[in-house]
Amino acid sequence: MNEIDFLRKLYLEDLSRLVNYGAGDRPRVRHVGNWERIHSTHERHTVKFPLASDDERDVWVWSDLHFNHKNIIGFSERPYDNVEQMNEHLVANHNDYVKEDDIVIWVGDVAFGTDESANEILGACNGYKILVVGNHDFNRRKLRKLDFDEIHLLSHIEVEPGFDLVFTHYPMFNLPDYYFNVHGHIHAGANSDGPQNSPQHINVNCEFHEYKPLNLNKLIEMLRLRQI
Repeated sequence: MNEIDFLRKLYLEDLSRLVNYGAGDRPRVRHVGNWERIHSTHERHTVKFPLASDDERDVWVWSDLHFNHKNIIGFSERPYDNVEQMNEHLVANHNDYVKEDDIVIWVGDVAFGTDESANEILGACNGYKILVVGNHDFNRRKLRKLDFDEIHLLSHIEVEPGFDLVFTHYPMFNLPDYYFNVHGHIHAGANSDGPQNSPQHINVNCEFHEYKPLNLNKLIEMLRLRQI
C-alpha cells in the first residue's frame, strides 16, 4: 500500500468512527460511501517543499469560505453585513496575497448556492486551485462540479523526513505522530470534536486567520513553534 492509500484508509476509518452528540451513536460523517468514492478527479500537481529556488510561486492554504452562505455570518459572528459584502471581501483578501501563478489549497466548504454562482467566484480568484473536499462540497450526495484544477479527498506534502503535512477537511485523530494535520471544518465558537490545542493539528478555517489565506511557509513555522 502506498502512502496516499494508507492515509486515505486512515481518514475514511476516522470519518466512519461512531460519535454521540446527544442523540445516540452515529457515524461521524453520514453517508461515508460518498467520501469513499472521491478519487483524484484531475491529474495530480504535486506540491514539492520547498519549491525550487527559481520558482517564483508561493503556496497558500485556507478553508471554510462559505461563499453565498447567509447564516454563517451570524453563526460564526463574521464581521460582514451581508453575503455580498462577505463574498467581495474574501475574494479581495485572496487576490491581495495570491498571485496569478501561485498555488492555493482550499481545505473544503467552498460555497453555498448554485455551482454556477460558486464557479463565478472561483473564476475571480487568482492561482492554481486545489480542493480538498469538505462536507458542503456535495450536492444531494454527489460531488459538486466546481472549477478547481485538482480535487482530492486529502492531500499530502512531505516537508522533510519525519515532518509530513496531511490536508483534510475534517480533523483527523488517528494519524501517526510524524504527520501534522492541516484541517478546517471547526468554526469560530463551534462546540464540536475539534482538537483545539493539539500540537499535531492546525485549523486553517479563514475565521481564525483574519479571513486571509495562510502562506505555507508561515503555516510550517507555526507548527514548528508548537513543537518547542
